[in-house]
Amino acid sequence: MNISFNGAGLTSYNNMLKHSKQTAKSMNRIASGIKINSAGDDAAGLSITQKMKTQIRGLETANRNIQTGINLVATAEAGLELIENPNLLRMKELTIQAANDTLSAADKKAIQSEIDQIKEGINDLANQTSFSKINLLNVPEVQKVSPQSGGLPGQADIVFVVDNTGSMNTIQREVAQNVASFYEELDSHGVSDVRVGIMEFWDDQFSSKKFGGSLWSSDSAEIEDVLGNFPNRSAGTENTMTAIEHVVNNYDFRDNGETGSIKHIVLVTNEPGDDLSKLQATKDILNDKAIVVHGVYSSAPQLADLINSRQGTSVDLSSSNWGKELSTKLAKGIGELASEERYESTSLTLQVGPNSGDTYHIALTDATTEALGIDKVVIDPWEEAMETLKKVDNAIDRVLSERGKFGSCQNELERITQINKTTSMNLTAAASRIEDADLAEEAMKLAKSSILNQSAEAMLLQANQQAGEVLNLLK
Repeated sequence: MNISFNGAGLTSYNNMLKHSKQTAKSMNRIASGIKINSAGDDAAGLSITQKMKTQIRGLETANRNIQTGINLVATAEAGLELIENPNLLRMKELTIQAANDTLSAADKKAIQSEIDQIKEGINDLANQTSFSKINLLNVPEVQKVSPQSGGLPGQADIVFVVDNTGSMNTIQREVAQNVASFYEELDSHGVSDVRVGIMEFWDDQFSSKKFGGSLWSSDSAEIEDVLGNFPNRSAGTENTMTAIEHVVNNYDFRDNGETGSIKHIVLVTNEPGDDLSKLQATKDILNDKAIVVHGVYSSAPQLADLINSRQGTSVDLSSSNWGKELSTKLAKGIGELASEERYESTSLTLQVGPNSGDTYHIALTDATTEALGIDKVVIDPWEEAMETLKKVDNAIDRVLSERGKFGSCQNELERITQINKTTSMNLTAAASRIEDADLAEEAMKLAKSSILNQSAEAMLLQANQQAGEVLNLLK
């Protein structure tokens, strides 16, 4: 026996330290409920969970932004509601009343006085409707110069994005049949320089049609031939948003800078799509590229929101007369945007997600009497009353349209809120599975490490006593 090296004591001591650390770790995990209390516990797990927590906190903050945005939109819509009813409706009543020759000049003067007061009330509402000192209904619109005023020909680049799944097989043929009248209507609005592209989509397939090697054609007969001879496809998935993004990324639209909108997409589908989770991203990329979207579709609030956000025109696919509307109403909408003065409303940008680019734009409006076209209305003589009646009807239509846009904004923001909540819940559950401690398992480890720690202490005591036993041999 020797006393210069106590190997048994060192071994017992090392084991005691190891079990003490495990005991402390288990106690820490049980006390905190967290399995990863430091990077040393699980470096990779810590990195993953912290990124998830960053996303979760970002989603929570984004939802607060969205709620503020919903309140702002509701405030603007309420202001427009008051402008419409009672003000514009009362103005219409008075105008109709004034267009009656049974009234005396004094009666008409009294009516004109009330109309003038109503106009002041409308301007007060437009000027005073605000949110956090942000004016909502007296925002001047930015005018863009028309192509004609700059001496340029009326231009339009139009890509038909055609759903060709299942029941859509025959619908594009009616689109083809109306191409010629579509061209004629565009030309009547001064848009003579037209290029058309066609992209067919079905399932997860996207086929950009070529015309002699080019994605564009100005020959209506050639375009009609391609549209009328799509192959029959079976029923499947309709990735509408992906199809639109495919067009944005693969078609070289012309750009006249600030001389008016000439970039258009016409979506033809009977389904809103199976990839609507990409709706906001699609709206953002269309906004960045200044592309206007029009639609030929059945009832779909999501598509209506997309089209409204891009100042587009729509045709109801369920209408028995949709083919004619395509070649008149839709062509008129494109023609007016491409060839006439265009106005773009000032917009607010909301951060609605945790990542860069997760934004939503709310277009404000100008609801003053000047913007509504009723600032100089009179009701005498009879011809002026008739003209005033038209102007008031137009003002009502515009206010209703703006209310619809704000309503669509509110619905979309509420949808984004639900998506954020679901994403946050799923991320929280995923982080919990990685980070949270299993208390039953940790209690078992604590009991085990405590017993082993006590055993190591006992063995260390025994090892230290062995050196004293050598002295008994020397007696």
